[in-house]
Amino acid sequence: VSLANLDQEGILKANSSYNRKSFNINADRRFGDHLKISTTINYANTKSTRAQQGSNLSGLFLGGLRTPPDFDNTFYEGTYVDPSGAMYSNRQVAYRNPIGQRVRSGYDNPFWTLNRVTSTSDVDRFLGSLETKLNPLPWLSFILRAGLDYYSDDRADNYPVLSSTFNNGSLTLQKISEKQFNSDFIGTVTKPLSKDISFTGLLGINYNNRNYENFGTTSQDFILSDAPFDLTNSAASSRFPFNERSAIRSTATYTQLSFGMYDQLFADLTGRLEQASTVANAFFYPSISLAWQFNKLKSLASINDWLSFGKLRMSYGEVGIQPKPYLAGTYYQPAKVTEGYGPGLGASSPIYGGGYLRSNNEGNPDIVPERKKEIEVGTDLRFLSDKLTLSAVYYSNKTIGAIFPVLVPATIGFLTRDDNAAEIQNRGVELELGANNWYTNKDFSVSTNINWSSNRNKVLQLAGIQSLVLDGFSDPSSSAVVGQPLGVLWGTDFAKDANGKLVLDANGFPKASPNASVIGNPNPDWIASIGNTLRYKKFSMSILFDHVQGGDVWNGTKGALVHFGTHASTEKETVAADNLKTYDGKTINQGTAFRGSVVDFGNGPVALTQAWYNDLGGGFGSVSSQFVEKGTRTRLREVTLSYSLTGPKFKSKTKLQSIDFSVTGRNLILWTSYSGIDPETNLTGTTNGRGLDYFNNPSTRSYLFSIKVNY
Repeated sequence: VSLANLDQEGILKANSSYNRKSFNINADRRFGDHLKISTTINYANTKSTRAQQGSNLSGLFLGGLRTPPDFDNTFYEGTYVDPSGAMYSNRQVAYRNPIGQRVRSGYDNPFWTLNRVTSTSDVDRFLGSLETKLNPLPWLSFILRAGLDYYSDDRADNYPVLSSTFNNGSLTLQKISEKQFNSDFIGTVTKPLSKDISFTGLLGINYNNRNYENFGTTSQDFILSDAPFDLTNSAASSRFPFNERSAIRSTATYTQLSFGMYDQLFADLTGRLEQASTVANAFFYPSISLAWQFNKLKSLASINDWLSFGKLRMSYGEVGIQPKPYLAGTYYQPAKVTEGYGPGLGASSPIYGGGYLRSNNEGNPDIVPERKKEIEVGTDLRFLSDKLTLSAVYYSNKTIGAIFPVLVPATIGFLTRDDNAAEIQNRGVELELGANNWYTNKDFSVSTNINWSSNRNKVLQLAGIQSLVLDGFSDPSSSAVVGQPLGVLWGTDFAKDANGKLVLDANGFPKASPNASVIGNPNPDWIASIGNTLRYKKFSMSILFDHVQGGDVWNGTKGALVHFGTHASTEKETVAADNLKTYDGKTINQGTAFRGSVVDFGNGPVALTQAWYNDLGGGFGSVSSQFVEKGTRTRLREVTLSYSLTGPKFKSKTKLQSIDFSVTGRNLILWTSYSGIDPETNLTGTTNGRGLDYFNNPSTRSYLFSIKVNY
């Protein structure tokens, strides 16, 4: 039995909390020598409040960083008195709305966002499993296992009246839930085939069923601006219910055959035949692995003092990823026609009586699971009675039929189709070096573990097209491009001639290239970590550093701030040493002071002033490549100090196994030349899109204190 409570206050002064309460029960009971029943029950309740971020008019950093430093955002709300003396209370005060005169502020004051815009989540999760194990014979066993995983997430997102994102107010109440039932029946035979050959055979069947539901209502254009959360606080035409349901069911038969020969040669063969409701046909995944523990050769017995373990291994395997449900069919959806970012015309209005339109996404009855085929070769070595360990792996895999939405000719009546469009290759090396207790002195010891890995991937095919947007903006985007690593930054660069030199205009400024191209690769060159564990009696301290080398990041935040003149690079004041041209064709005479800097793009010095930053040289200009930076970083990832209260006397008096105390600090120090907030954050979260920083909230530094009571 274990209980846990995590209460965390975020780095923000309001609406930034996280509380998690959980308990876990594990129990088992034996009935004689042949039957054992085990059960596990886990429950957790997680409540959190979250702040707005990213490309969002109510985003915390979007409004905060665009504000000039001499404007005080802490006064975010007040009463506006118009010339006639009429008073309007609780008006938002922001840089573009400094006295609350207007109902629209352009983008929200960050303190308004913190204190008025709310987003809450209340998650209940339950996991339970029951397992029965029967051993009728010494060489035969059966396992029947069933488990349930259920969660529900109640969310409430409220934008009050005068918010920039929803000026007349918006309230969304939403419930997301998923229930997954999984069961396995496994039979295992363990019996030697001869004196020197062992055998284990496994045959199992699996059943899995997943039901997902997402429903709720959004209410906009509030009738009463200060009413409590109430979905009826709007006209019926301003309420937008939504619901989504999906069900996925799959069955599988799988087997594993394991052989051991002469206690040093090992072979495993597996196969899985699966049928899922998301595809038409069954699919089969095989694998084979071979290993040789060569240190057991008699000829190497003389070196076992320093080579205590040595293994060579290789494997080949195939795995698959099911498509999302319902990609095979073409469906209808509530009819609504929108005009760009303008108003929409919906058939659900009482005027029209309702109606549906066929989806612009064409169903694909021929879709099949993604399939990854991988070859891996490696070695595991241990030296000096396992004090020094070394593991090295080389792998090469190819994903065939990766599923993406692809554009189709509009003349066929659709715009997109989900298809097995991509073929992607990955090759890499992983190294791990460990030194266990490499330094000891009485009750003190030190252990070290080092990991290093490098991966190279390439998009080999995209179903007849050259590029596919994965996520991001129209320029830049994170895209799949044939012949390039997955997720490259795709956007506009400066125009260059055949020799790679900038093409300049008559004033000496560069021009934008007419065509988009690859402007960065967000995939790192390599990553590494080093961890040290120091022990003294019942105390221990672990320290973990990690490093990411390379990987490009588009610093869109800097681009926007340069445009608005609030980035530090625009604060410079310069005295012209010569007559200088500006981007808009004006001349700054020699000896004149101006706000900006001097740069030579290849045809003599020019002045970078507001005209440049508000056009081609800013984040809202057409050239996004100028804001791509290297994301190399080193981070003190985690430090933990722990103490274990245990021992024979303690166990005798308390009837407990132990009480463990620990203090942990995470994400403590970051070393990087990246000029943005944090190169590890990503605008689009955990999607295929990567390397995009646009007013992302930073990673947080956290401190945890825990007490674990073990019965």
